[in-house]
Amino acid sequence: MSRSVRMFEIIQLLRSAGVPMTAQRIAEALEVTKRTVYRDIGSLQAMRVPIVAGSLIDVAVRLERPATRDELAAAFAADGAR
Repeated sequence: MSRSVRMFEIIQLLRSAGVPMTAQRIAEALEVTKRTVYRDIGSLQAMRVPIVAGSLIDVAVRLERPATRDELAAAFAADGAR
């Protein structure tokens, strides 16, 4: 799975969950490591996708608010430019 597809899947998981998810749960769903999830979430946050991540034993992650189409388009356009 490519990085951009994986990041899109993270957003979809968070949207559909409706409640915060742990990084471990996201990692299991995507069959990647928690480290990969942390890195992808950091990238999404840097691209201004409204994701809030806590800093407990296992990070709880949620969308701060629904991401707009423009935010998602900008995030994935930026990822494709790398």
